[in-house]
Amino acid sequence: MKQKNQKEIVTRKIREGIFHIQEIISGRYEKFRATSFIGPHRVDFYSIFLVTTGYIKHDIDFRSYECKSGDIFFMLPQQIHLFETARDFGGYSVVFKSEMLQSSETSLPLIQNLRHTNMLSLNKNQAIQIAALFQRMIREQDQPDSFSPSLIRSYFSTLLLELSRIYQEVVAGAEWTEGGTVLVERFRDLVDKHWRSVTTVTGYAKMLFVSPGHLNQIVKASTGRNASELIQERKLIEAKRLLIHSTLAIKEIAFQTGFEDPAYFNRFFKKWNRSTPQEFREEILKKYNSSF
Repeated sequence: MKQKNQKEIVTRKIREGIFHIQEIISGRYEKFRATSFIGPHRVDFYSIFLVTTGYIKHDIDFRSYECKSGDIFFMLPQQIHLFETARDFGGYSVVFKSEMLQSSETSLPLIQNLRHTNMLSLNKNQAIQIAALFQRMIREQDQPDSFSPSLIRSYFSTLLLELSRIYQEVVAGAEWTEGGTVLVERFRDLVDKHWRSVTTVTGYAKMLFVSPGHLNQIVKASTGRNASELIQERKLIEAKRLLIHSTLAIKEIAFQTGFEDPAYFNRFFKKWNRSTPQEFREEILKKYNSSF
């Protein structure tokens, strides 16, 4: 199958400053279609959305999410996002740069997202509480006085803490410890930097001055997956990005992601994604290329 010529993926940025909050008016996306809205794009910021009315379906790093009233969806910097469809979608959103985070907030479960999910379903009381925090921030932003910056900062910190608590209870299902989180943070940072050259848990354990068994234990407790799975997952997401956002042949993508044997790359990809690289490229391009 001959591939269309893909464009370089767009990176969306905050229009100005490092923090922006707004109410999303219901019905704004009533006539939404992928071909008439922004196509697949990266973000260079964090974003949190609370859906209060309607419905929205979208992809974050190739995983589809269907969000309805009472759901939270959120994105981290460098994730790839694509809206698919929406109906009466309304609610609240906050987008912010990493500079907005205090040092104690960078290790929060929501910000770390060690379980690699981008959606939380809130119960009625939680949704009311989170909506109230958004409303207070918007009120202080729209009618500011000398106390407003400090109040917005306080409400924002509370929002992150409350959502992190929900994340920990609903998604993680394991005790969160600062020490374990720091080790997993360092491990993930190293994987992001060295995934092409360092492919074993032992290699990363040496870099972190811990035993492979201890690293696996901490990673498993924090993320639900062992360290080896996270290493393989990092390769997989890079392969997916190259398949969708480059015109490289599959053989070249195999080499770029550390596979000397393209046949082994095909087996690896199918094991983790239940489709061959070519099948994945063809399926996703039907959805994505219409949006470029």
